[in-house]
Amino acid sequence: MLAIEISRHGGPGVLRPVERPDPVPRADELLVRNRWIGVNYVDLQHREGRPYPVELPLVPGIEAAGEVVATGPEADAALLGRPVVHFGHLLGVYAELTAVGPTHVVALAPDVPLDVAAAGCDVWNDRPCAHARGGPAGRR
Repeated sequence: MLAIEISRHGGPGVLRPVERPDPVPRADELLVRNRWIGVNYVDLQHREGRPYPVELPLVPGIEAAGEVVATGPEADAALLGRPVVHFGHLLGVYAELTAVGPTHVVALAPDVPLDVAAAGCDVWNDRPCAHARGGPAGRR
């Protein structure tokens, strides 16, 4: 899969496209094909390595919207193909695919545009998403 990676701290020039193996969802994780990602100030801080450092190399990003394309063996298989938003983690969303645990996922109604879902978690500082979260994705 294609991902954007930071291997050293700095400005926008440190963002590099790389090929990485597709993640495989474990246990109750969901594999999400990211269609829209949120880009916010903390991503710039991670890239620059301040005010707090992050371990490198890093695929940045903490929120995205897309659809579930695979599930781990203990995950809710009914979520396959469902649109979701995921956030509140440092699992790397500047990538085509992200394996993410159910506590970071909100299943969306089919009529919610993915760009709006990704922007909502970013712009509103995760408050609407956190309010909707309430538990594993399968219980929404």
